[in-house]
Amino acid sequence: MNGFHKKYLLVAAFLISQGLVSIIGGLAFASVPGENVIFPGIFISGMEVGGLTAEQCTALLEKNLDKLQIQNIVLQHNDKKWLYSLKELGITFDIPGSVDNALREGKRGSTALKGLELLKIKVSEPKLPLEFNLDEAKFKNAISDIAKEINVQPANAFVVYEHGKVRLVPESKGKELDIAACIEQVKQALRKQGDEPVDLKVSEVKAQIKASHLKGINGVIGTGITFFSSSDKERADNIYLAVKIINGTVILPGQEFSFNKALGPRVSEQGYRSAPVLVNGRLVEGTGGGVCQVATTLYEAALYSGLKIMERHPHTSLPAYIDPGSDAAVAYGEMDLRFFNNTGGPIYISAVIANNCVSVKLFGAVKPGKSVQVISENNTDNRNRRAGRSYIRVYRIFYENGMEDRRELVSEDYYLKETIVK
Repeated sequence: MNGFHKKYLLVAAFLISQGLVSIIGGLAFASVPGENVIFPGIFISGMEVGGLTAEQCTALLEKNLDKLQIQNIVLQHNDKKWLYSLKELGITFDIPGSVDNALREGKRGSTALKGLELLKIKVSEPKLPLEFNLDEAKFKNAISDIAKEINVQPANAFVVYEHGKVRLVPESKGKELDIAACIEQVKQALRKQGDEPVDLKVSEVKAQIKASHLKGINGVIGTGITFFSSSDKERADNIYLAVKIINGTVILPGQEFSFNKALGPRVSEQGYRSAPVLVNGRLVEGTGGGVCQVATTLYEAALYSGLKIMERHPHTSLPAYIDPGSDAAVAYGEMDLRFFNNTGGPIYISAVIANNCVSVKLFGAVKPGKSVQVISENNTDNRNRRAGRSYIRVYRIFYENGMEDRRELVSEDYYLKETIVK
């Protein structure tokens, strides 16, 4: 066969194929329904809606809405399963959106393509899902009980002091139901129209304090102890709350600790109660009364630990629960207790209450042969005499192998001579 005949046959074949496509498309398009009629062979959520008008399809879906709404969906995690109706999960069907989707099915593209699409629909019978809306607030409320069953809080690493020895207890991981991911999983399951259980996504939650953060801690480097009366319940409650907050705090090398930052505002919304607080030498009612005693106990421990004191304020009158000059007054936004970890290793704060005693221990790397002594002197201030006030100077003496290495003046304070009870 010469080249001319071969070329002629190829052109003829092409023209014939195009003609067949046009004929088939034209025949198919001849039966393509109007814009307000759904293609035959289309189903929505198991119901045949092909050939119906938009109004007829809407009526059919609304008639079966109650039955569709009580459909169940199974949520599962490991070997535990929970059964919910779609209504309980805040899922409502969008009938207008579903009808619009059905109307558009197969009606995109050119005339010939619409005809071919009709043939495809007749063969495949598309099964469209019902469009839906999901109320996230209702969904979260519905599965809150599941979250309570699944969620496990991580446990931070901590220090145990027994029989004069330190033991580090490692952290443990927690887990938490990923609600945002669960919402997406349920949406996907509804679009697939299957009856398979939804395997809920649960995320791992890591502890904030790990055993690696406590590496090098081998003993107590400083202790503070104060006593309080339990007769004033509100004040005692504030002390318990403050102790609970600072207990377990880790201060890394080169890091500064702020008492106010740790506790936050002393407001009733945070659990603080109204109790006596010292203002200008007088006891008055104020939210958070008693918190200063916890700050004072921590300050004493910081002094004996040799930590660098960045900020500390005395009371106007000397508290009865501590030696002169060793108190620390705090007020959120006004007066803070801040100290810097200059030990070269991590510090762990252990704060507990037992028998009306606030005990704060700072754990760190004990350096053999080194110790700290804190002394206070009640002096006469010949240069700056202040009538009705006592003048207290506090020194810190650092020893190495029993010999004084250096001495520093920590503070010079003036107190009203009346001693407060609390």
